[in-house]
Amino acid sequence: MRHALAAALAGACLAAGCIWEDVCVNGAVRNAEGRCVLPTDSGSDGGSEAGIDAQVDASGGNDSGSSDALTTDAGETDATGCAMDCGSCASCAGGTCEPMTDATPCAAGGGRCRAGECCEGCWDGVACQAGDEEVACGERGGLCSGCDVHIELCFAGACGDCGTAGASCCRGNRCEAVGTVCFGIVCAACGGPGQRCCGVNDCGTGCCVDEVCRAEGSTCGPLGTTCSAGACGSCGGPGEACCAGDRCTAPSTECSSGFCIACGRQSTPCCTGDTCGPELVCHSSGNCLACGELGEWCCAADYCASGCCGSDGRCATCP
Repeated sequence: MRHALAAALAGACLAAGCIWEDVCVNGAVRNAEGRCVLPTDSGSDGGSEAGIDAQVDASGGNDSGSSDALTTDAGETDATGCAMDCGSCASCAGGTCEPMTDATPCAAGGGRCRAGECCEGCWDGVACQAGDEEVACGERGGLCSGCDVHIELCFAGACGDCGTAGASCCRGNRCEAVGTVCFGIVCAACGGPGQRCCGVNDCGTGCCVDEVCRAEGSTCGPLGTTCSAGACGSCGGPGEACCAGDRCTAPSTECSSGFCIACGRQSTPCCTGDTCGPELVCHSSGNCLACGELGEWCCAADYCASGCCGSDGRCATCP
């Protein structure tokens, strides 16, 4: 044990002018424990070890205080003194976070830098927009595009066709092509035998049974009667009793209190679910009114075939 301790102390004591054994040099003296210490030391183990620690630190035995990087109490900084995170759209230059050039890809995320912020929608020249509207369509920080609201829909950041047979329904569940109806999210052919019913139960002279058109003179499917001028036997037509299951089979009718009443046509009550026929909107009055043209009410989803939807809910000349 004695020899091991001697070896450990030897290197540190040399600078103090002492060696372990019987001789102390360079002004060192032996203390009560038989150690060589400088006269200024307290002579205790604690004082000796403190002196040794100081010698070791002075000789470079402890490197914990050395670092090229700058640090602060607030957290890490880089070598230039900038905060480590300058954000997605700034870089460190001369110790300062400087905004990146406009349209530069963001450091994090899939957008582009616009006015110092990361835009993941589209940029309209003033602000970043969500990019999922026809008036401002785009993604990944690109410039916004304006879709033709009559025939295009903004989907996944791009303007695409809508309203034609087989294409997506336009905003407000509209289909522009004649003889089509929005079924789910797709414009499907309607009005003919075996096709979806158009508008509100509209199958021309046929009958609409469970949303499917039955031809004039054919059987009304599960009702078992014959279709004639929109009625299935003695039920389903305007003013007639509702067929089984509260069905009405004639165009623009629905079952109310056991009878088929008119609905969904201009100036008639809206059908269930605020439904009206083509180019009509369910007004707050509860009736279906003309919509889409200048001076008329805005159609569903603020659509105007002419002009733009104004703050009063009517179609007007676009600003």
